[in-house]
Amino acid sequence: LKWVYIFKLLPFNTGNIKLNLFKWWKKIAAYTVTKTKTASDLASAKDYKTQIEELLKKMIIKIDDTSWKFLPNEQLRESDATYWIKNAFPNAKSNNWQKFKRLTRLEFLKLLNKMTGIKSLFTWVWFRDVTNSADLKFTNILIDYNIKFKDKFWKNYLQPNNKITRAEAAYIIAKILSK
Repeated sequence: LKWVYIFKLLPFNTGNIKLNLFKWWKKIAAYTVTKTKTASDLASAKDYKTQIEELLKKMIIKIDDTSWKFLPNEQLRESDATYWIKNAFPNAKSNNWQKFKRLTRLEFLKLLNKMTGIKSLFTWVWFRDVTNSADLKFTNILIDYNIKFKDKFWKNYLQPNNKITRAEAAYIIAKILSK
């Protein structure tokens, strides 16, 4: 089905109205598809699957329209993170994002704090590999919401400089929303 063909059938010729109709139609189609079909590659994210499916149903995150894949093990881009945070927290501030920048775990938590104001009340060092005390208000968000990465790494380590995956970011957002 070609969108352009549908718009040629419309009796008016204003680009702005056509664009708004296109956005409206695409949202309805995305909602219908999300309610009936889920991502085909969630088996590889079995530890985070329920949280990802929950966010897909709420339309906070999205899957690729053509391949039906969520790509849970891909590194999270800042543009996706901004989109997800805005959808999850309606009062979140806008962020000037870099489309292709891949985020680390610490950068994602800082972005979450910058856009929503969520920060930790704890000030003691919990993660053994977070040495900068200024970063504790971001990293200890995970402690406040009882979020544990399921990457089979040693207990009490965050690995803040590792790139965060799409599944891990979706998991963090879902855990915060559930509290």
